[in-house]
Amino acid sequence: VAYAGGFAMGNFIGILIEERMAIGAVVIRVITQKDATELIGCLKKGGYGVTHVDAQGTLGPVKVIFTIIKRKDTEPVLDMIRSCNPLAFYTIEDIRSVREGVFPISKGING
Repeated sequence: VAYAGGFAMGNFIGILIEERMAIGAVVIRVITQKDATELIGCLKKGGYGVTHVDAQGTLGPVKVIFTIIKRKDTEPVLDMIRSCNPLAFYTIEDIRSVREGVFPISKGING
């Protein structure tokens, strides 16, 4: 019981520390039936790279938007998505490495 409790606590603390450090990159995939022009414009205006494609979903045509961002920028981007299209479906996935791309210019030493 002690071993299992220590193992679980170690994993939990490790996850908390990783989330606080916010190192790395994530890809946010947004799927929306609503016109995505405003959301794409907001992301571009924020300095984030955006790739979007027209696709076909179960209920009809959709727009799929991809953006690769630094993990620490996740909440501001999610706020943009929620404000421009509150009903949008999105997923967030960790990325092992990123080569080149469009990222906002970091502000200050700590970005």
